[in-house]
Amino acid sequence: MSQIDINIITDTIGLYMKGASKASIFNWQLFHHHGTEGIHRAETLGRWCDTAWHNGKLEFLLDNYLGHKNYLVLANKLAHVNSRNPQEEEFKIVTAEMYADAKLLAGGNNTKSSLRYYIDSVLKSYRSTVGTQASIYQSSFRSGYFRSSIFGAAREDTNSDLTLDIADLGRFDKVLGVSEHAVHRYKKESGGKTYYYFLKYLNSDEEKSNALAEVVYSKLWRFLIGERASDSRLVFDSGSLIGICSVGLDGFKEFVKMTPNDLDETKGLASLLICVYLFMENDFHIYNYGQFNFYNRFYYGKIDHDYIVTKWNDMKPKESNFKINTLADILNQTKISLLVDALKKLRFRPTSENDIHLRFGHNVRALVSDRKVTTTNDSLASDILIRLLSKDSRDDLNRVKSSIKQRAGKLDYAAEGDMQLEIDRIGKSGDIKTEKAKEIFTFFVRRIKDLSAQIK
Repeated sequence: MSQIDINIITDTIGLYMKGASKASIFNWQLFHHHGTEGIHRAETLGRWCDTAWHNGKLEFLLDNYLGHKNYLVLANKLAHVNSRNPQEEEFKIVTAEMYADAKLLAGGNNTKSSLRYYIDSVLKSYRSTVGTQASIYQSSFRSGYFRSSIFGAAREDTNSDLTLDIADLGRFDKVLGVSEHAVHRYKKESGGKTYYYFLKYLNSDEEKSNALAEVVYSKLWRFLIGERASDSRLVFDSGSLIGICSVGLDGFKEFVKMTPNDLDETKGLASLLICVYLFMENDFHIYNYGQFNFYNRFYYGKIDHDYIVTKWNDMKPKESNFKINTLADILNQTKISLLVDALKKLRFRPTSENDIHLRFGHNVRALVSDRKVTTTNDSLASDILIRLLSKDSRDDLNRVKSSIKQRAGKLDYAAEGDMQLEIDRIGKSGDIKTEKAKEIFTFFVRRIKDLSAQIK
């Protein structure tokens, strides 16, 4: 087996150090073992990792760092790491500095926020993914980016990809939780599979305009990431627009309900987060993404595309919070730590505990209504961060980079014109104002093209 990538370990240590700097006297687990001491420990491990990597002993070092709390034993292992050849190994000398470093490295704990937990999780992840490049998993994953088109199955039949007749939803199942709108769930059996459709009825002209814009926005998501984003369709009854529906992802399980085993076997997190940033998705909370079944493999998928549409006038001026050159740097360097930093701009940050005011507001809302608490706490953020710090995530960044380059090449002048005409046609058939849908389409096509131009 090839030696573990030093860049993954460096990235992991760097991200731990950023978290360790938030040590607090109000958290006994963090105060002593993290903070200044934790950063010093991480810096020391990083220095020894560099030595071990150059001497071809990185995994030996990491295994012994994880396996020994006795600093006398660990010091002897450091002397072995420091040896550059068999002759030096035979006459290795344990110095006072090695004893001091070993004593520091042997400290700390094994909590989810500890350096030892970070390193152990990443090492296990790396060893479970090495050698899978030629597997069925990789090929099916790659095909998932290209299974959907912004135009549907064929240019001459785009209407079928943007709309549905209410008769095609199957049988009515039940009414789900009510917020501003009741959501009606329909169930349809076809080809041995069960499809679920979630229908919201529309009333005002503004709701109809937003619905068309949401359908277009969902097509942009699916244009880049295929069936891993739920599909949105306008619903007609006897030729009249009555609502909008979302087509459920197969076996979708919300992130907050995923087990540790689910987290370990579900792939594609990094690529999904790239698209979250690219499409300025500010409602990416723990119930709007999760696991689904794609060709008998488990991947991360996303549902619910209405937030940016309803908040468009507020979100559009905030584009500077979602810089394209930031995304290009992440993809060109395949550096997870840069992605984690970028995600801090989101309202619902998946890799760090959400803002205290947001968490307080959502907890109060849950107390006075039947609405869920959708914010991310420290434990959930740690689950995401650990899974991002893996070889698979770095490979995933390369896959989505390739996908963006290839798909952006299909957005030529003629293709954009076709979609604009399609929006006009649907707008006319449903008596829908099309300005917002066109603006959102043009806005995000530009972002896709700008990103593609900056990817090396």
